Amino acid sequence: HGRRGETCCMCADRHGWGMTILFAGQDYSHRYGRYSAKMWCRHECEDVCWHMHAHQFGCFDERRLHRMSRRYLHNSHFRILHQHHYGNIC
Repeated sequence: HGRRGETCCMCADRHGWGMTILFAGQDYSHRYGRYSAKMWCRHECEDVCWHMHAHQFGCFDERRLHRMSRRYLHNSHFRILHQHHYGNIC
């Protein structure tokens, strides 16, 4: 997980009063040729999230995702889902 240059499309789904669940919608690398991973993510992230019945929260690299995870850890309004094990967000 988390190769240099990869970007993760993060989706947000609101639950009840004030609870937002954040989860990975898609992982992007530089395999798209001339487009950067972040640019490709920005282009299609909202559609990816829409198909998962959510909305785009943003496009982030792995390092920023880990900082967000620590920042939101004790925030009762956000919950970040990790894939397979803690620390693997996207």
